[in-house]
Amino acid sequence: MRKIYLLLLGVIILAEQFALAVSPTVYVKASASGGNNGTNWTNAYTDLQSALTALSGGGTIWIAAGTYKPGAGSPTRSSTFSLPSGITIYGGFAGTESNISERNIASNATILSGDIGTADVTTDNVYHVATSSSVNATLDGVTITGGRADVVGDGANGEGGAVYFTSGTLTIKNSKLSGNYCDYSGGAIYVGGSAIALNLTNCLVTGNTSNQYAGAVGLNAGATFTNCTFSGNSAYSGGAFYVGAATTMNNSILWGNTATTYSQADIGATLTVNYSCYSNSINAINGTLTPLNCITTDPQFVGSGSYVIKSFSPCADAGSDAYNSESYDIRGLGYSRKLNKSSGTVGTID
Repeated sequence: MRKIYLLLLGVIILAEQFALAVSPTVYVKASASGGNNGTNWTNAYTDLQSALTALSGGGTIWIAAGTYKPGAGSPTRSSTFSLPSGITIYGGFAGTESNISERNIASNATILSGDIGTADVTTDNVYHVATSSSVNATLDGVTITGGRADVVGDGANGEGGAVYFTSGTLTIKNSKLSGNYCDYSGGAIYVGGSAIALNLTNCLVTGNTSNQYAGAVGLNAGATFTNCTFSGNSAYSGGAFYVGAATTMNNSILWGNTATTYSQADIGATLTVNYSCYSNSINAINGTLTPLNCITTDPQFVGSGSYVIKSFSPCADAGSDAYNSESYDIRGLGYSRKLNKSSGTVGTID
């Protein structure tokens, strides 16, 4: 009987490993109570780190609504979600869907949080919520918050509170990055090392802070921002950006950031801005900015913490569809990327 039991146990383990090997998707759901093996919603992993470990060679992860923190079990400030090459992570699920088109990002907040210690005390948070030194990685439909890269000076743990990115290509879509901090550069995202390109699409980057440079994104490699909003970020210099390599911004808003010098961007290379809205007030931008069909007046946010635009915003219908094929804005299913001006409803930059 013992031999039969061991044989059956071995078959079960092999079946789980085979399922992970051939399945296009691994599932994560904080409240799952099944086998904790990632094979479906019932048996989903209950923490993201387990899924990342299982897919160290790349793959796709679906994450249900909830808050997920690095270093499951015994986190330290150095804990981080390290993104392997070839990984694609989708958030915004309720935990019942069978098709990605069914997810609702607005209703199912999937939060990657660096708040590992005493709740709401930032000084014991992780240095970086996520790190990427991958050939190719994608984050889609998540909120990244609570990273605190507060080691003083130009070093890894003083840069990129939300994401520290140093190699390959990283794509972030339909996501929010807010409430992150760094000492040196890139309150939300730092791009350096041998990184090739950062691509942000349909992203909201707000409320991030750097003690020195680039409250939102510090760039020492190229980047493309499409249908993104950068507002409410702060730094000593470059309230939103430091641009150290050729960067392009399409259909986006750069407005309402603050700094002692250069409230919006400090540009050391070239920032090409197409069909976008940006502040060109005194001391807003330092360096070479090349605009095409842009707006330099107030985008008219709804306010009260919302960064959607009003129906009479100058940004309404001011974007170019050539830069973005997404059907929905950052809020996902049910929120058209194009503003319905006739009904007076609000949308994001279009």
